[in-house]
Amino acid sequence: MDNLENKNNMRNNEATENNSVDEMETSSNLTAITGIKDQAKLVAHLRDHVTYPATSDELIDSLNSMSYISDDDKKWFMENLPEDNYESAEEVINALETDPFKI
Repeated sequence: MDNLENKNNMRNNEATENNSVDEMETSSNLTAITGIKDQAKLVAHLRDHVTYPATSDELIDSLNSMSYISDDDKKWFMENLPEDNYESAEEVINALETDPFKI
C-alpha cells in the first residue's frame, strides 16, 4: 500500500509542477505575443473597477481614466477589444482571447 501511495504522490507532484510551468510559460507567451506590459493590472481593472453590463466604449473610457495602466496597454486594448456589450469581466477577457494573437 505504501508503494502505491508513493507513486500517486509522485504523479500528483509532477502534475502540480507541470501546471506551474504551463502557467508561467502561458503568461510570458501572452506578454510576448500581445505586447501587454502588465496583464495582471488590466485584468484586475476589468474585474474590480468596471460596472457591468458595459459597452466596449465604456470599457475603453474606464481604462483610459486609470493612470496605473500604461499608455501602450490602453492602446492595445482599444485596438483589440471587439465592439460589443459585455455582461462581465470574463466576457471581455474571452473576447480578447478569441484570437490566439490577443491576450
